[in-house]
Amino acid sequence: MKALIVDDDHFVRKGLTSMIPWSDLGFDRVLEADNGLSALKQVKDECPDLILTDVLMPVMDGIEFCRLVREQDYHSYIIMLSAYDDFEYARSALRYRVSEYILKPLTDATLQELKEKISVICVQIRQEQHFYHNLYSRPDLINEIDDIIKSHDQNRLDNLFHDVFPELGLREGNHSRYFCLFLVDTLSKTLKSMGYSQQMLNDEKENEVKVILSNQSASQTYQYVYEKFCSALHREKPNMSNNQILINNIKDYVGKHYNDDNLSIGLIAEYFHLVSPYLGTVFKEHEGISLNAYISEIRIGKACALLQDSSCRVHEIGRLVGITDPNYFAKLFRKMKGMSPKEYRMFLFDQPNHQDEMPT
Repeated sequence: MKALIVDDDHFVRKGLTSMIPWSDLGFDRVLEADNGLSALKQVKDECPDLILTDVLMPVMDGIEFCRLVREQDYHSYIIMLSAYDDFEYARSALRYRVSEYILKPLTDATLQELKEKISVICVQIRQEQHFYHNLYSRPDLINEIDDIIKSHDQNRLDNLFHDVFPELGLREGNHSRYFCLFLVDTLSKTLKSMGYSQQMLNDEKENEVKVILSNQSASQTYQYVYEKFCSALHREKPNMSNNQILINNIKDYVGKHYNDDNLSIGLIAEYFHLVSPYLGTVFKEHEGISLNAYISEIRIGKACALLQDSSCRVHEIGRLVGITDPNYFAKLFRKMKGMSPKEYRMFLFDQPNHQDEMPT
């Protein structure tokens, strides 16, 4: 786990770094920033699990920082450090899902209170990681959702939500919203593959994200997502154009050959008896991303699934998904996931000291 301390006072930052038993609590990295703007960059680069932030700071204060963290869809727990005089001001951050408030200056009593609150949050983070790891690692979850929607099977949908996901409605917190975002994203991709308008789906997804990230309760969010899935079962089938059929066939081909290190636009175009520029243009117009970017998404998605299997060595996974250059694999993985493959595996298994076995 990673923590970020945001305070313009150097001595406060160093004090919090040294006086909190971070490693004992399971944190392997403690980052620092002296204002909200520099902290926001740290959040984008490092995705910390926990943020401790002051309220009044130069350049960007703690309230604005929290607002941007939430608007940009980061799900860190936040503890706000607030002097007595600006405590009421700090309370306005409630709408940005600040978990706790601690009054400054930090005395022995408030420092002990802070340690206790961090300890409680750590337990919540571990519980959430374990719970959602079990959900994400369910075999063929995405394929199951895809099949349920395409077969219009209400009974299977009810079983999935009522038997597999019922605890989602009881779990307040970041990971619950995160998993709901995953569900609506999976639904959107399935509907796109069925030929529904990309622009229409983009508009719907924008509204869905706003609702999921709003301050409604977990049970309300869960019910909202369930209803979205139900309505998807009863949509009229779109009239698929020839180009959409081609796109679906290309995706099927990539899904079957992603682990071929020779996979390229040229190879795919040759298979479908088309010229590369035309195939690339049609794909990007319909999907909004290049075919190369889509292939990378599929490969990194498969790599994430393989990283859940502790028997797979990290240095071999790139080759298994069609990327033979380990340096390029690590660079691409970090670009798309915000962390290295090893860091991703440590996040999954919540083992900060985990080291992948070195090749013999």
